Amino acid sequence: MRLGAIDFPDELISAHRDVRLVLLVGSGASRGAPSSLPTFEELARQVAGGAYDKSVDGPEDQFLGRKAKEGIKVHAEAKEILGDPSSKPNRLHELLIELSSSGGPLRIVTTNYDCHLSTVASSEVYARSPDIFYAPALPLGSKFTGIVYLHGSLERDDDSIVLTDEDLGRAYLTDDWATRFLVGLFQSYTVLFVGYSHNDVIVSYLARGLPPQAKRRFALTETSCPRWNFLGVVPIVYSADDDHAALSKGLEDGPNSLKWGPLTTSRELKGL
Repeated sequence: MRLGAIDFPDELISAHRDVRLVLLVGSGASRGAPSSLPTFEELARQVAGGAYDKSVDGPEDQFLGRKAKEGIKVHAEAKEILGDPSSKPNRLHELLIELSSSGGPLRIVTTNYDCHLSTVASSEVYARSPDIFYAPALPLGSKFTGIVYLHGSLERDDDSIVLTDEDLGRAYLTDDWATRFLVGLFQSYTVLFVGYSHNDVIVSYLARGLPPQAKRRFALTETSCPRWNFLGVVPIVYSADDDHAALSKGLEDGPNSLKWGPLTTSRELKGL
């Protein structure tokens, strides 16, 4: 189905209609004004006072881990940067809440630390009052409704957010709570990634939780790249021109169109 300028695969449309779609939201969703928050790479650079070059210093999580060992309070610094009081939910946050809740129960998982998604969902306009879960106290990935903050939230203590390589190692390897959640999630639901790039370090960690027998995963992305296929994710490419206008248009068209069943679609086509 074509929504705006984006071709959404039939499998994704069916998952939404069957109430089996989960949105997995990354830092790109909070870049647009008035949220205006940094990506993970930009956050690492700001925590280090601008002295970060990914090609030289390596992945963000490892760089921040080294800075933490040098005595920099990276969690507190990140919380201060991301907790900017002028940052507010943007239109994309609203569209994601509309899309997720249009077919049934709200189901969103985010690796972001800001609370813009839950702020929108609980606002007077949407009045969803969703269940909200903060890592590491997560629900069963195979059976949940609400919003899951997979890497923690600014609403919790400084050191509870998953930020450094040590934090991510605990979440995905030693303590394993993030991987356990994702295994259940990917086995039970079709997942759409929003706000991630193919080289996002977080996507690499998420891929560790993808079991081979999982449902298909999709990603809204600006560029098609072989790495998406390597991660077992099907890219849905859209134009990033005009500040990602195509993405907003596609998601704006989604809530009503995605609720159409075959008979409704047939009637609409005959009307056209």
